[in-house]
Amino acid sequence: MARNDAQVSSPGLRHESVKRREKSSVTGDPSAKAAKPRQAGGRRLVRATKTMRPMPCGYCGKEFTPTRVGQKFCSRVCGGSGHRLTDSAVRQCAYCGKEFKSISHNALVYCCRKCQMDMHRDTEYFDGMRRTAIGFDERECWVCGKAGGKIQVHHVIGQACDKTEPLLVVLCPGCHHLVTNLSRRLFLDNPGKVADLLTLARFAKGLPNARTIVTYEEVK
Repeated sequence: MARNDAQVSSPGLRHESVKRREKSSVTGDPSAKAAKPRQAGGRRLVRATKTMRPMPCGYCGKEFTPTRVGQKFCSRVCGGSGHRLTDSAVRQCAYCGKEFKSISHNALVYCCRKCQMDMHRDTEYFDGMRRTAIGFDERECWVCGKAGGKIQVHHVIGQACDKTEPLLVVLCPGCHHLVTNLSRRLFLDNPGKVADLLTLARFAKGLPNARTIVTYEEVK
């Protein structure tokens, strides 16, 4: 082992490439090969040469100069978005029917998170009949007439989660909250108490002379 170490450390037995690198560092000899730079992980850096010309990005269209052969995108963000757009397929939302691009391979896909949640509520509380509610297409509250805002579907008869109730109406969140809370009050069976409630509400609105009379009529 001592003899081998002596041979390796001997100046006369150094490798020829080591000599060329030393010669290049001292005399600037271009024939000597310099070590190529490496990235983290051991991959070699391929620097752009004079033959590479500016080209448009394959996703955003911005002009850039490639730094390697076969580069199509100006950044990793554009590269990921471009590959997803290429691999995506046109699908139809399982709830609203709108066409959109998706890379999912599931049988039921939705165009947005809202459609996914609406589909869950439709199945869980309305047995798939939520979109048949009165005023759903117009998105108009059945009580106050407000249109274009957030809507909620209300069971006209029965409990809130009754899947067998086909009569549904659209209410705004305020009217839905009011109807739900009022239906739980015991004085609702007394027309006089209901009239007093409406009278106080109108008084609070600035109509002190507004007297309200409520009568119930049984419908057969």
